Amino acid sequence: MVKNNTQILWRKRQITIVFALAISLGMILELVFLKHYEESLIRDVQVTVAAELAAKTSALSAAVNRRFAILQGLIAFTDAVRNHGDITMHFDEFAEGLIKTTSGIRTLIIAPNGTASLVYPQEGNEKIVGTNIFSTARPEQREALQRTLTSQQMVLNGPYQLLQGGFGLVARQSIYIEDQFWGLATMIIDMNAVFAEAGLDQQGEHTRFSLRQFDGKVFYGDEQLFQEEPLILPVLLPDGQWEFAAGPRISWTESVKHQMTVVRVLGYSILVLLLGLLYTALIWQEQLKHKVMIRTGELKEKSDELNHVVACLQASNLELEQFAYVTSHDLKAPLRAITHLSQWVEEDLSDKELSKATKEYLGLIRSRTERMEQLINGILQYSRIGRVNLEIADVDVGYLIKQVVEELMPPDDMIITIGEGMPRLQTNPTMMRQVFANLIGNGIRYRDIEKEGHISITVKDLDQYYQFKVKDNGVGIDPQFHEKVFGMFQTLAPRDKSESTGVGLTIVKKIIQYHGGTIALDSQVGQGVSVTFTWPKNFNK
Repeated sequence: MVKNNTQILWRKRQITIVFALAISLGMILELVFLKHYEESLIRDVQVTVAAELAAKTSALSAAVNRRFAILQGLIAFTDAVRNHGDITMHFDEFAEGLIKTTSGIRTLIIAPNGTASLVYPQEGNEKIVGTNIFSTARPEQREALQRTLTSQQMVLNGPYQLLQGGFGLVARQSIYIEDQFWGLATMIIDMNAVFAEAGLDQQGEHTRFSLRQFDGKVFYGDEQLFQEEPLILPVLLPDGQWEFAAGPRISWTESVKHQMTVVRVLGYSILVLLLGLLYTALIWQEQLKHKVMIRTGELKEKSDELNHVVACLQASNLELEQFAYVTSHDLKAPLRAITHLSQWVEEDLSDKELSKATKEYLGLIRSRTERMEQLINGILQYSRIGRVNLEIADVDVGYLIKQVVEELMPPDDMIITIGEGMPRLQTNPTMMRQVFANLIGNGIRYRDIEKEGHISITVKDLDQYYQFKVKDNGVGIDPQFHEKVFGMFQTLAPRDKSESTGVGLTIVKKIIQYHGGTIALDSQVGQGVSVTFTWPKNFNK
């Protein structure tokens, strides 16, 4: 008795050790997976932000360079009209023509020998006329003026708050006639107009933007953004560059917090379920061992006539030991291993009198684990739709449907017809295959067994879309459930009578909506189901 108690205590310790190791390994794997998945989500967000940043950078470069071209036009005008009187005569007319199609040009100035003698428009700029730029320059402008004299390239000053009011950028370039300094051409640009043209008049809904000069001074957006590992692109200028930064409205990690919460809940739920199954199996194993030990002790007390039975029980005990070893290790495997384990249990005990209930339970384990795996796969498929980049290929829809039908292997009395005029189009073949596989598979699964099954697939050209219809003559759906069947985990048949996961039509609807299409269901009980959906001829996401 003491020996038996010692063995029981030792086995309990073994169970505790195995279970603790399982928890540790499961948590480590869970954390590794979650970290990898979080990094993947962040990369997706970075791709989206990078695309926005590239578009804004291109727009900003175009906006500023279009205005710099006006200053070049002013210099060309001065070079062409060398006589001072001619310049004065035509300056206002030429300046007006230069800026009439471009917003945000506050002032154009020609300053022979640095004296601002020609200013457009003069209204609002009266104090500038006749002033010497070199002697009246603000402290922050003097270094730029010096560079203007030593370089024949355009030199920028700012952006900063202008004396005339507003936030502006000053662009200057020296004018040389026959290699002699003649004067300065100056243009004052309203940066708010530039920002508006480039789409920067307001921050993005989910993305922040900031601009800083090459010396590090931030003149647009939040200065803190440059401390948060933003994406940065240069905006090239005649005398240097600006740094254009972009990042999420919140931190990279916080931007994927919602998705990670969903994945964490799902992952921990699966881990708890697996650990629960493992613990149940270990306890069941221990109970079996305990019962066998008791029975073996009783049999040893019987007569020699029962020796053969004792030997059989000992052999059975050895088999159970081997089974326990397999159970304690393989239950750590993914969900699919649970299905295999139930098959091994049924095979190992095939020579015993298994009750009908036991066989049903083993079948339920397999069906439930298979359904769980399908549910997980369905949820992951559902979450990936619009977030990843799709491979677009030339798809022969008729040939794709034939492949789907062959893979589904419909029964011999099920007739499936593919209508004429099936198109070729540029789209993602995998998603289109998923749509047809789910709809045709439903027609096969929910057929009316009392009559010959029939499924037809037809197409109609609708200008920018194709309208496909998948129609069957199955059991049909009551109209009150038409919206319900598109919901997540929704099935019309009881769970114990159908192995449907309830995510197929949900995935179909999201795929079609992601492609900009629509889906509608028409059905009555006993009159089959007709599903109509539209698919774009050209998919550009």
